[in-house]
Amino acid sequence: ESRIGKRQHRRDLGLQSDKFTITLSGGSLGAGPMLSSARALSEAFPETQLLIVAGHNEHLYDVLRSQLRGKNVWVYGFTHKMPVLVGASDVVVSKGGPSSIMEAYAAQRPVVVIGEIGLQERGNGELIQDRGIGFYARSVNELVAIISSLRSSFEATEKEGHTSIADGSREIAKLVLGYSGLQ
Repeated sequence: ESRIGKRQHRRDLGLQSDKFTITLSGGSLGAGPMLSSARALSEAFPETQLLIVAGHNEHLYDVLRSQLRGKNVWVYGFTHKMPVLVGASDVVVSKGGPSSIMEAYAAQRPVVVIGEIGLQERGNGELIQDRGIGFYARSVNELVAIISSLRSSFEATEKEGHTSIADGSREIAKLVLGYSGLQ
């Protein structure tokens, strides 16, 4: 949990504190299967708070704003509020950019990779899944199934009152050092 806390981030964004919340991002360019993912999540989970970041992709921003009008959907263009959006979320859905993956991991939020753009992202979805820090959804059906499972797990954990606090920096360092073969 971030130092400020999920509930405070949600209050800062004007969200309900007790609703399952998803941040969907295509990075600063709004890349990847954003529109199909947004539609699928909005349809499958109408009661969930869905925060969508279109980045600098003005066309995507306009389409999302016109097609996904609902009381539980917020569409952002490029924003410097990503730490707050991630901190307010229960899960982050994103293309396979390393910055997005690590930001979610540092905030202790599960990440679901929905696409890998270019050579620099190839293999990141499988890597995070193999390392146990996230999931790789190869289709919108897989995305919906993963989110459904995460939401059920989250609700069960909340009922039991369990929380976890980890040292994100140490865990990232272990991941990087372990993956590169350095000890």
